[in-house]
Amino acid sequence: EALHWAQVACRVPLDFRSMAGKEQCPKEDYAHLLTVAETQQILHLLKATPDQEARMLPLFFKRNLESQGGGKDAHLADVILFAMAAAASAKLKKPSLWREFWQRSSGQTQAMLAFCF
Repeated sequence: EALHWAQVACRVPLDFRSMAGKEQCPKEDYAHLLTVAETQQILHLLKATPDQEARMLPLFFKRNLESQGGGKDAHLADVILFAMAAAASAKLKKPSLWREFWQRSSGQTQAMLAFCF
């Protein structure tokens, strides 16, 4: 479903037959949407304890999202999609991280939409 959203957003032709039987998309499907530094930072966040998350998240958002001008909403959606795919492939549950992403996406339609996938 998230791959469908990304393909629609990027105007890539859809081939639903290739998606048959896939429950989730691998994180590699979203890695091209982020910088190498962002993907490494997210993977590090996924391994962090809640206390470490609390210290690292403000810096992550300041470096990667708050400094962006236009397109911040879409970029936050890309970050969320990558983080969710990476967590799913590693079978990690990160409720504190998702809560922070949700709070940061407040009022940003595309970022909030990323949680639907």
